[in-house]
Order: sequence, then C-alpha cells, then structure tokens
Amino acid sequence: MKKKLIALLLICCMIVPSFGVFAEDETVDLQKIDEILQYIDFYYKEDVSREELIEGAYKGILDTLDKHSTYFTQKEYQTFLDGLDGTLIGIGVYIEEENKMIKVISPIEGSPAFKAGLKSGDLITHVDGQDVTKISFEEGIDMIKGEAGTTVKIQILRAGKVLNFDIVREVITIPDVSFEMLEDHVGYLKIIQFGDGVAAEVAVAIKELQNEGMTSIVVDLRNNPGGYLNEVIEIADWFVDKGDNILYVDYKSFDDENVFAKRDSLNIPTMVLVNKGSASASEILAGAIKYNGEGTIIGETTYGKGTVQNILRLMGASGMKLTTAEYYAAQMNKVNGVGVEPDVVIEEKTLEVLESVSTFAPMIEEAISHYGVISLNVYGAQQRLKFLGYDVDLTGKYDQKTSKAINSFQELHDLKDKYALYPETLKALTDTVALYLNEDPQLNEAIELIKEAN
Repeated sequence: MKKKLIALLLICCMIVPSFGVFAEDETVDLQKIDEILQYIDFYYKEDVSREELIEGAYKGILDTLDKHSTYFTQKEYQTFLDGLDGTLIGIGVYIEEENKMIKVISPIEGSPAFKAGLKSGDLITHVDGQDVTKISFEEGIDMIKGEAGTTVKIQILRAGKVLNFDIVREVITIPDVSFEMLEDHVGYLKIIQFGDGVAAEVAVAIKELQNEGMTSIVVDLRNNPGGYLNEVIEIADWFVDKGDNILYVDYKSFDDENVFAKRDSLNIPTMVLVNKGSASASEILAGAIKYNGEGTIIGETTYGKGTVQNILRLMGASGMKLTTAEYYAAQMNKVNGVGVEPDVVIEEKTLEVLESVSTFAPMIEEAISHYGVISLNVYGAQQRLKFLGYDVDLTGKYDQKTSKAINSFQELHDLKDKYALYPETLKALTDTVALYLNEDPQLNEAIELIKEAN
C-alpha cells in the first residue's frame, strides 16, 4: 500500500519514529565528543553545563540543514505544541529564522503586529533593545511573547531601513475562515490559515454563499502562512475540475504523491488575492487555480515556501521539525524560492506611503488661495494632489502646475467653485485621500474583472 504523510506546510504534523540503534562507528565518534567536552570543562573560561553543550550539539546538527529544520529542547517543544491550538499570546506574527535574524512570514490579520504595520519580509533585529542576532532563534521568540497587556519594543530592518515599533501583546485567537456576500452576488471568502478542520469550514461558507445566490467568488489568501496539506487539497477540489492536477509532492523516504481533483469545480468566475505573506498551502491553492486556468491571481508574487515539514518527537520530551519533502504546484510548477506570480500585479500600500499622510500640512487657513498666492493651504493641497498622482511641485505657491492639477481635480469631482482653493475643494481633497487609504485596490480590481467577465 502506498505510504502517505499528512503533513503540515507550516504548522506541521507529529510523527513518533522508531529506528534501530546503529553501531557507534556507523554514526558518530563519541570519543571525540567526550574529548571536546573535557577540553571545554578544563579550559573554557565561562561556566557552562554539560546539558547546555549537548543541547547545543543537537541544534548544530539540524542547523546544518535547511532553514526550516530545527531542534526543540523540551521547553521549546512544548511551547511549539501549545501554539498549535490556534491560541497564542504575543504580537501575532508568523516567523522563521534567516541569517540569525527573525524573519516575518506574515502578520496575523487583526493582530497587534498587523495593526502596527509589520510586513512579510521584515527582519526583526532587536527586541526590547537586545540584539536577537546574538541569541538563539527560540530565545528571541520567547522575548517577543510575554504577558498579554505588556508592551514589547520591536526593531526591524526593511529594505535597508531601520524601523521601530512599540507593540502591546494580546491573547491571539487565530480564526480560519470568514466570508460575506458583496454586491452583484460576488462571494468573498477569506482563508486566514489552513488549520485543522478548515476544509469543512470552507464547505459551509461556500454552501451558504451559494444559497444566497453567489455567481462569482473572490478567494482572499493574503497573509495566509499555510497549514495542513490535506486541508488545502480538499479545498482545491472546489476550484479545480475533476482529474486536474493540484500538486506533486516529492518525498525522500515515502512514495511521491501526484494529487488530482476528485470532483467538478464551482465553475464560476474566480479571483484569488495574494501577497508576499501568502505562503506554503496558500501557494498550492493559488497555483492549482492559476495553472489549471480556473481563475485569475491578483496581487503580489507569493512567499515561495515549497517544502513540507514534519514534527518528530524525540526521547526526553524534546523534538525536532524536519523538512521531509518538496512540493510543486499544479503542472509541476516550482514554488520553493520562486512563489506564484500573479496574473494581475497590484502592490499593497506600503507603510512608508501610509506614514507620509501624517506629514501633510493642515489646510486650515480661512483665506481662499488662488493663482500666484503662497500659503500653507496651497502646500497642503500640493501634498495631497501629489499623493493622488497629480503632477505638482511642493513649493507652497499656486503656480501653473498647481492650477492645472486643482482644475482637473475639481472637474473630476464635479465641484462648482473652480480656479481657486475653495473650502469644498479642500474638503474633497481630504476626503479623497482618506478614501484611498481605506480602499482595497486588489479587491477592487477583482470585482472589476468579474464585472468584465459577466
């Protein structure tokens, strides 16, 4: 019978292996290890226990592998298992180790990290002022966690720029699915992670949307870090026709798996939203839809995590997370280190763009500014017009470029009073910027494409 692993692409499953004991000369030179320990005991200046050294040796073995494989001490292993039930205390972010730094895979939507503005790809370098590159990955994670209601100072490196955040820890309950019916019978399905049982939740959501008359669907996988392989396969069945390829899993110690859809798809216009935080199982679903021509992918190139990890329990209540396979998206498309490219590229608003709004000059002068005038209102209007894409220079002077931009803005918004910065123009500029900040350009594009398809 074909052997199979029901594995997690991020959260991982647990396996209790049973191996024979090899002869010493076939595994490791125990005499050399004992010699090293004796030298450390006799010569090493600082105090260090034998237990710490042995645990460090275990970690060293896994550290020679890929970045997703790691050894857990007894405490670390239990902490990891405690986090698998979907309830955590901390800032709400999925992370991995990269070059001795803590790399953000994605923030959990609605979490303190998400609200603070942490992004996929951010590198956490300091926690509460301590350089986490000089301590273990697990120690860094412990520092980030802490009690609910307390504040942690996080310093990150983003595109060469150092940013600092003060984030209040919370009890994080991780949901799996949310859904609603948008206008024109467009169903909206957000899968937050592929946790245990999420396929059943998705089935309920789809059936409810169908009962409400859904004629098209938007599947939102943004900031979804992955989850159980068997769950995403079952969900993909809704979107890929029977017999079409979903993924291929390349194992070392198990038979490879080529997975195909078992039933007909929904067969309605389908849009999938992805970003840099869409990883692992998210990439399987996005890839199955894209490479089988079942829908349109909108957003940013996904994270590019195409490996499967399993959790192995070891003696002494410790454990390890080990990469056991690489998966390929539908039609043998490589994911690891590559990601899934969107059909329509629309980048998300960056934190820098959002922060720039806070520097806009207030437009509170009562005098009406007109051509030739230099004023704070003109400067504030120029900032907002430039933010909205108009060609203006930030001079504070109502010059020809500014006049042309203001006239164009007034025409676009059907403003009656023209050719000067009247109060209604100032209000319209402020409201338009606020509307842009609250807009979801990727979702808007999906809805527009659905309208065109219909």
